[in-house]
Amino acid sequence: MIALGPFVLSAERFSAGLGILVFLIAVAVLTRLAGRGPERRATQAVVLGVIAARLAFVLANLRVFLEDPLSVLYLWQGGYLSGVGVVAAALWLGLKLRRMPDQLGAFVIAVILGAASWNTVRLLAPEPGASQLPTQTLATLDGGPAGFTPGQPVVLNLWASWCPPCRREMPMMTEVAAEETEVAMVFANQGESEATIRRFLESQDLPQAGMWLDPSSTMQAEFTVPGLPATLFFDASGALHHIHMGEISRAGLLSRMDEIRGPAP
Repeated sequence: MIALGPFVLSAERFSAGLGILVFLIAVAVLTRLAGRGPERRATQAVVLGVIAARLAFVLANLRVFLEDPLSVLYLWQGGYLSGVGVVAAALWLGLKLRRMPDQLGAFVIAVILGAASWNTVRLLAPEPGASQLPTQTLATLDGGPAGFTPGQPVVLNLWASWCPPCRREMPMMTEVAAEETEVAMVFANQGESEATIRRFLESQDLPQAGMWLDPSSTMQAEFTVPGLPATLFFDASGALHHIHMGEISRAGLLSRMDEIRGPAP
């Protein structure tokens, strides 16, 4: 996770964005004497790749998107199959470069620089403070002790009622939690009182099941999460598989949950 002032991005999104930017700048610099043609081709390839990556994700989760077609446009929630996008962009660019063989070397260098930037940021991005399911005991809204059950996959959502993306995703996430039987879903409120949480849940007609109190924001500190919401995915062995920063889509949530299903290795 990378924080830029008040903005928090996942390392994978930031590194991908930087890699694309470096690629486009490198093409512009290396082909500056060839006019605007190569720059247009590079930009078109990037746009095509992003569209292909998004469409591939939509098709892979078509059942979910058919229930809410407009969510296809919610690009800020994430949901891209990057491998498909890279292949689509490379194939399209390869066809166009057949007409510009003199620019092939410049494009190869630009691709190498973009890929190097992407990989460098990915490797240097701060790691989460912890990589295992928390062992401490928190409390439910009713005041009882709350802890994680060993041997079960877990989705841990860190949220607060003052956080607009948290408020937007909460109805969808509690709906999924009510239908889920294999993966435990926990909503650990960060830093708010029981009264505040209850008022929010009641005002939004949301269930109290799975809501935990974390008044000291220990979960956020333990995993060095710089902002909210954050959704953490743990497999049945308790290993952290992924952290999604920001609002998550239903398709993104369900696809990540599918990755952690199954018995502990």
